Amino acid sequence: MEASLSNSKSVYQQAVGWVIALVIGLGLASSGIASILGYSHAALHVAAKSLALFGFVQSQAILGMTSVHMPPIVESWTQNFQWSMGIMHLGFIQKIANWYLRATGGTSSTLLSDLENTSVNVLKRKRSLDFGAGALMKRESGEGAAPDGSKTIYGIVRVGFKASIERTDIFMTGFIFIMVFIGFTMLIVGLVRLVSGLLAKSGKTDSTKMDSSTWAVTMKGILLRLILMCYPAVCVLCLWEFASHDSPAEVILAVAMLLSTTAILVMAAVRIIRKARRSVEIYKSPAFMLQNDTVFLNKWGFLYAHHRSPAYYFVTLMVVYIFVKGIFVALCQPSSSVQIAALFVIEVLMLVAVCVIRPWMDKKTNIMNISVTSINFLNTLLLLIFNFRERDMATSILGVILFVYNAILTLILLIVIFIASIMALVSKNPDNKYQVMKDDGSSIMSRTHMTELDALGAAARGSPDQNQKQNPFVHNEVPPNHANSLQASDRTSPSHMTGANHSPSSPLDPSVPLFPSSDTRSTSPYESGDHALSPSEYSPPGVSPVNRGYNVSPIRTPSPHAYRAANNASPWQRGAGYEH
Repeated sequence: MEASLSNSKSVYQQAVGWVIALVIGLGLASSGIASILGYSHAALHVAAKSLALFGFVQSQAILGMTSVHMPPIVESWTQNFQWSMGIMHLGFIQKIANWYLRATGGTSSTLLSDLENTSVNVLKRKRSLDFGAGALMKRESGEGAAPDGSKTIYGIVRVGFKASIERTDIFMTGFIFIMVFIGFTMLIVGLVRLVSGLLAKSGKTDSTKMDSSTWAVTMKGILLRLILMCYPAVCVLCLWEFASHDSPAEVILAVAMLLSTTAILVMAAVRIIRKARRSVEIYKSPAFMLQNDTVFLNKWGFLYAHHRSPAYYFVTLMVVYIFVKGIFVALCQPSSSVQIAALFVIEVLMLVAVCVIRPWMDKKTNIMNISVTSINFLNTLLLLIFNFRERDMATSILGVILFVYNAILTLILLIVIFIASIMALVSKNPDNKYQVMKDDGSSIMSRTHMTELDALGAAARGSPDQNQKQNPFVHNEVPPNHANSLQASDRTSPSHMTGANHSPSSPLDPSVPLFPSSDTRSTSPYESGDHALSPSEYSPPGVSPVNRGYNVSPIRTPSPHAYRAANNASPWQRGAGYEH
């Protein structure tokens, strides 16, 4: 005879889940508002923090879906976060799920409705008193058939049972919840678009920001971001449906949902990698095209905007990490040892990757995400101990420890996100509270102007910098016998890179704007349909510009009037020393 003793106290409180959901929603909403108001840095940081908390919540929910024999406090704690995986008991969703199951040829489970006649036991580690064949049970579809009409549940079925959801309704509940979540969010975005359009017509806001094509791209980007947020739940529930096979129609839904979301994310990752590699080939930095192409950034930036530009490929690791983790959680339910061992290896590899790459945009965000990954690793380590350790006292103590440090980190993240969200809404300029990323594009900006000005200054001082490198884009066609008469600064000086009617050349292609956009018009004074002439093209062969009496300093140059007359509109030829 067994009797369960309880003090009726539990760490499973629905208020915990609601508070976390509201804080995450506040963070994402404040990020959107800050983005609309033009505070892009604040919006990016608040969104990154909110997504870090949401990912941590999903990791703890997945922890509770494993079939490992874990202490009751761990089961109850992880149950607080199952809403992030779509496991939430709502009356209308349960009715729709049950109706669809029966309408498509499935048979509904009666575990919850038969509690008066069936004893349901949550899977626990068997004691030493269990001897004989009666202690051995075959586990099928998440339920173990025990003698005397009792059933033992574990893993995903245990999570559904604690949420008052029938086993056959778990997949459809998650599917409907994801669809409602995405649809409701897009409805809110559409209402914001409508209100913004009305305000633009009344002249209260900038009408240029309400362009229909811009909003269409932005809404696509928001939709793709929602798909990424729901992808862990999609992987686990769809793959689990392949094994449970509630009805043929639900299996088809699972296949369509998993393939479509995976294809979208893989396509996005491939496009990002191709864009970054092309940017590296042309501009020697992946940040140029990834950050300056506004249309591409609004549509696909959800996968790389929170990362440093050199770590653009990290999105591929994230998609693979989520998918492989979902495979073992969903398909290895009957074998807890294989499941938790695989999850442990996955978390170790992920922890090493984030510690080495440190892909996020600044130090604080890296610390936050590395802390989350470290806690995920510790959680799987403790579950590995729970799975193989026999002594109940040790597992109980470790269960309390797991609850304590997970609760502490969750509380810290909640406080950080709540403060950041409030500051983003009430501050006059929330961007001032965040530093710009180190790879903000300074490495890809044109240094032609600075190179030319340095050369002019060195020539005016008469002491050229010996460490200055020669401009690789200028071809020296001066005959060898006169090459020594030109100093390094003279070769990079604009006076030797131009002809009488030609503007100085730029190392960047004038047809590609520095900051691409849909309506960008180049206003660079260096653009010209002609090509820059080398010194030999406007100098007689064998005659050095210095020997012709040309002063190297442009401030004291009396002779190149033809160039100034033909290019008087250039801002480089205005001001003191140029007007005669």
